Formats: sequence, C-alpha cells, structure tokens
Amino acid sequence: MDDFKTNYSVARVVTHTRDNISKFEKHNARKNETYSNMNVDLSQTHNNVYYKQCDTTLNEKVKEMVANGLISLRGLKDNAKVFDELVFDINSDYFEQNGGYEFAKEFYEKAFHFAEQEMGAENILQAVMHADELNVALTEKYGKPIYHYHLHVIALPVVRKEVKWSKRCKDKSLVGTT
Repeated sequence: MDDFKTNYSVARVVTHTRDNISKFEKHNARKNETYSNMNVDLSQTHNNVYYKQCDTTLNEKVKEMVANGLISLRGLKDNAKVFDELVFDINSDYFEQNGGYEFAKEFYEKAFHFAEQEMGAENILQAVMHADELNVALTEKYGKPIYHYHLHVIALPVVRKEVKWSKRCKDKSLVGTT
C-alpha cells in the first residue's frame, strides 16, 4: 500500500466583536502569561513572524480609521462582529518534509498576500505566523523539536455596497445608473 498522504491547507474565519478582540490580540501577540494550549513554548516566540503589525491596539486602530473617514461603523450594534480572523493551517509534517521553518515562512508569506488580495491590504490590521507551538507527536517521531506553524490574520470584514439609485442623493454623479 502506498504511504502517500495528501496535505490540505485549511483557512477558517473566526469573527470577533470589539469587546472580545483583545483576548485574541493578546494570544496572537503572545502577551498572555499563560496559555490553554500547553504546547506553546514561549522560549521560541522570537521565531514568530509578523507580516503586518498594528502599532496600537486593534480597537484603537478601528477608532482611528473611523475618525479618518476610512471606515464606518454607522448602524452597527455594540455587539457587532467587527473583526475577521483568518487562520491558515496545514499539518506540521508537510513543513518538516519541505524545509521546516524557512519553508513555512515563505508559504505563509504567500498566504498573507492572498489574504491581502481577498480582504484588501488596507483592511488587514495584523498578521503573524506562530512558530512556537510544539507538535508533541512529531517531536517524538523525529526525535527533535517540531513546531506547528500557522498564520493568524486579523482583518476588517469587507462589505462592498453599490447604490443604484437614491432619492436623497443630491449629486447624481455619485449614483450608478442601470
């Protein structure tokens, strides 16, 4: 029987509110003192790769973007989902067989650029590849530390709205006609 194993890359989206994003922001930036995932090895956190960093908190960045007229939260309820977290993942053995850490950095840089295309580069607030979570099973199999590489991308959800016609529009050039 053939030992061929198909490797699947998975991208999932988790939505967050303004109230709960700080918990995930701290996790992604490794600012917590403890982690529910006991395999996080904080001595390896320096290997995490930021493809994009936010210079403030994510909530402060959203407030700044609203103040600058870049985005609008008009009409949203307080508990609205304001952030999308895209998590890109593939099995650890795939990276080990193809070059390990260096290969993972290149792979997830491409995934980050894919997210930029899909979400819009201006809508991505933070992107970090975690390289500090030990894969215990593969560590035992290979007899050396093997880490589970994955990418977290925090973005603002994209809503494209086209106004076909409005009685209230004073400048008719702003309204598409069909």
